Amino acid sequence: MDLDQDLSTTFDEQLSLDIVAGQSIVSHEKLIALQRKDKLLAKYFDLVQSPDANDENFFVLRNEVLVRCARDQIRPAGLEITQIVVPIVLRNKLLGLS
Repeated sequence: MDLDQDLSTTFDEQLSLDIVAGQSIVSHEKLIALQRKDKLLAKYFDLVQSPDANDENFFVLRNEVLVRCARDQIRPAGLEITQIVVPIVLRNKLLGLS
Protein backbone atom coordinates (compact mmCIF):
# COMPACT_ATOMS: atom_id res chain seq x y z
CA MET A 1 0.00 0.00 0.00
CA ASP A 2 1.46 3.36 -1.04
CA LEU A 3 0.61 5.87 1.69
CA ASP A 4 1.67 8.86 -0.42
CA GLN A 5 -0.68 7.79 -3.20
CA ASP A 6 -3.49 7.09 -0.72
CA LEU A 7 -3.09 10.55 0.84
CA SER A 8 -3.06 12.20 -2.55
CA THR A 9 -6.17 10.27 -3.57
CA THR A 10 -7.88 11.27 -0.33
CA PHE A 11 -7.27 14.96 -1.00
CA ASP A 12 -8.26 14.70 -4.64
CA GLU A 13 -11.44 12.67 -4.18
CA GLN A 14 -12.82 13.40 -0.72
CA LEU A 15 -14.15 16.89 -0.14
CA SER A 16 -15.21 16.37 3.47
CA LEU A 17 -11.97 15.03 4.90
CA ASP A 18 -12.19 14.26 8.61
CA ILE A 19 -9.04 14.08 10.71
CA VAL A 20 -8.98 12.42 14.10
CA ALA A 21 -7.42 14.67 16.73
CA GLY A 22 -7.48 13.13 20.21
CA GLN A 23 -11.04 12.25 21.07
CA SER A 24 -12.62 14.65 18.59
CA ILE A 25 -12.94 14.89 14.83
CA VAL A 26 -11.72 17.92 12.92
CA SER A 27 -13.56 18.49 9.67
CA HIS A 28 -11.85 19.50 6.45
CA GLU A 29 -13.28 23.01 6.80
CA LYS A 30 -12.17 23.30 10.45
CA LEU A 31 -8.63 22.16 9.56
CA ILE A 32 -8.45 24.83 6.85
CA ALA A 33 -9.70 27.49 9.29
CA LEU A 34 -7.23 26.43 12.01
CA GLN A 35 -4.32 26.43 9.56
CA ARG A 36 -5.17 29.93 8.37
CA LYS A 37 -5.60 31.29 11.91
CA ASP A 38 -2.24 29.88 13.06
CA LYS A 39 0.24 32.77 12.86
CA LEU A 40 3.16 30.31 12.88
CA LEU A 41 1.97 28.90 9.55
CA ALA A 42 1.69 32.26 7.76
CA LYS A 43 5.22 32.01 6.37
CA TYR A 44 4.43 28.60 4.86
CA PHE A 45 1.35 29.94 3.10
CA ASP A 46 3.67 32.56 1.62
CA LEU A 47 5.86 29.73 0.30
CA VAL A 48 3.03 27.96 -1.54
CA GLN A 49 4.27 27.52 -5.08
CA SER A 50 4.31 25.25 -8.06
CA PRO A 51 7.01 22.66 -7.46
CA ASP A 52 10.29 23.27 -9.24
CA ALA A 53 12.22 20.23 -10.45
CA ASN A 54 15.14 21.36 -8.26
CA ASP A 55 13.17 21.91 -5.03
CA GLU A 56 13.53 19.15 -2.45
CA ASN A 57 10.96 20.67 -0.07
CA PHE A 58 7.98 22.81 -1.01
CA PHE A 59 4.49 23.71 0.17
CA VAL A 60 1.26 23.40 -1.79
CA LEU A 61 -2.47 23.63 -1.17
CA ARG A 62 -4.46 20.47 -1.80
CA ASN A 63 -8.18 21.09 -1.55
CA GLU A 64 -7.26 24.26 0.38
CA VAL A 65 -5.25 22.26 2.99
CA LEU A 66 -1.62 23.31 3.42
CA VAL A 67 0.72 20.37 2.88
CA ARG A 68 4.49 19.99 2.78
CA CYS A 69 6.00 17.92 0.01
CA ALA A 70 9.52 16.53 0.27
CA ARG A 71 11.69 14.49 -2.02
CA ASP A 72 15.33 13.59 -2.11
CA GLN A 73 17.72 12.79 -4.92
CA ILE A 74 16.24 9.30 -5.23
CA ARG A 75 12.55 10.28 -5.39
CA PRO A 76 11.58 11.83 -8.72
CA ALA A 77 9.00 14.58 -9.09
CA GLY A 78 5.51 13.24 -8.47
CA LEU A 79 6.68 10.71 -5.87
CA GLU A 80 7.36 13.10 -3.02
CA ILE A 81 6.40 12.48 0.59
CA THR A 82 3.31 14.52 1.45
CA GLN A 83 2.59 15.74 5.00
CA ILE A 84 -0.32 17.77 6.32
CA VAL A 85 0.94 20.88 8.10
CA VAL A 86 -0.70 20.63 11.51
CA PRO A 87 -1.81 23.84 13.27
CA ILE A 88 -0.29 24.39 16.72
CA VAL A 89 -3.63 23.87 18.49
CA LEU A 90 -3.83 20.28 17.17
CA ARG A 91 -0.21 19.18 17.63
CA ASN A 92 -0.45 17.88 21.21
CA LYS A 93 -3.64 15.98 20.41
CA LEU A 94 -2.03 14.48 17.32
CA LEU A 95 1.11 13.48 19.23
CA GLY A 96 -1.12 11.85 21.86
CA LEU A 97 -2.40 9.45 19.20
CA SER A 98 1.05 7.99 18.54
